[in-house]
Order: sequence, then structure tokens, then C-alpha cells
Amino acid sequence: MYLGIDLGTSSMKCLVIGEEQEIIHSVSSEDIPSSNPQSGWSEQDPSSWIVALDQCMLRLKSKININEINSVSFSGHMHGATVLIRIMK
Repeated sequence: MYLGIDLGTSSMKCLVIGEEQEIIHSVSSEDIPSSNPQSGWSEQDPSSWIVALDQCMLRLKSKININEINSVSFSGHMHGATVLIRIMK
């Protein structure tokens, strides 16, 4: 089985497919909150991405044996920057 994880601008989606590219199971997180401090800006707290991943993985674990996942692919939204300070926050 293979796991695809997509961090979108509004939620995280996870899809598990089998050897023949058949869909085994798919889940999504709750909405990821965004703020718009100025016109044309959109911001998210990166810690909400970890919460979304936890939600997806818990939902998957209740449906499939995640130990059978052979590989993981990850995609994220584009044209954005994630800035970390010294303590990695």
C-alpha cells in the first residue's frame, strides 16, 4: 500500500492506494484555520498542519493497518513561505 498526503490551503487529505493503484481508503482533516491580516494575504499556523496530519492518521489507523504502508508521498500548497525562528517555531 502507498500513502499520499496533500496539505491543501483548507485541509489535509490522505489517500491510500494498493499495488494495482486501486483506492483502499481516503480521509481528510478538519478545516485548517486561516487568517487574512491584510488584503491579499493568507496565513496559517504551521502547528495546525501537525494537528491535521494527526487527525488523518488516526482516521486511517481505524480503517487500515498502517504498518502495511510501503511508501509515503507528500505534497503541499505552493507559493508560500514557512518562517521558523531559532527555537523552530
